[in-house]
Amino acid sequence: DHDAIGDRSANKLNRFTAELLIGIVEVGMMAGITDVVSVYDLYFARILKRANCQAEPIGTPTRIGRVTAFAGLFEISERMLSNLRAA
Repeated sequence: DHDAIGDRSANKLNRFTAELLIGIVEVGMMAGITDVVSVYDLYFARILKRANCQAEPIGTPTRIGRVTAFAGLFEISERMLSNLRAA
C-alpha cells in the first residue's frame, strides 16, 4: 500500500517502523527474552526517541568511519510494548 508508506503518528514515527519495533518486542516476549542489545547510529537513535523506546546505554558512543555508533540495552516487556503502541 503506497499510501500507507507515508503514514506517521503525531510524533512523526513511521507506521511501518512502529510495527517492526512492536513485533520485535512481541516475539521477544513470546520467546522469554527480557532484554535485547543493539548497536545503532544517530539517525536511528532519533527514531527510537520518537518511538519512546529508551535504551540503557552501554559504553560511550564510538565513531566508526563517518558514523557515530551507540550501543544500548533494550527492555523487552509489557511496559515497552505499551510505550511503542502509544507512539
